[in-house]
Amino acid sequence: MSNRSDFNAEKEATFRKLLRSATSEAWTYFDPKYPGVIVPSHLKQSKVCVLQWGLKMEVPVRHFVISAEAVSGLLVFRGMWESCFVPWEAIDRMQGAYGANDTWFSHSGRAAGEPEAPMAKVIDMQTWARAKVAKMLRG
Repeated sequence: MSNRSDFNAEKEATFRKLLRSATSEAWTYFDPKYPGVIVPSHLKQSKVCVLQWGLKMEVPVRHFVISAEAVSGLLVFRGMWESCFVPWEAIDRMQGAYGANDTWFSHSGRAAGEPEAPMAKVIDMQTWARAKVAKMLRG
């Protein structure tokens, strides 16, 4: 990439591509402490924040905007609508539903597609959810 705007354009294009996929959703992984990020205060304490954005979600994203600077909209957290604004620079990774179309973004000389940490793991959300329910049933 020749400059920051090219880098943002790559992320925006990837995000739009995920929204055009069969599931019409995109999961963004980012640092909630990055300058300009707006998320609910309880998420600001995390090292990595994950938000699900989609066109056909059960509870639709309100005021959904995809711009050259960021993705933003109102999402539901704990039953309350909360404003979210995530600049493209803050996003390290995107994926479609349950790990489909997983894409990493380079920030410092790493090749795009290479995980942030050597032991980084892609989580299959469907398997994770099943395991969580099974654990709850076991008591």
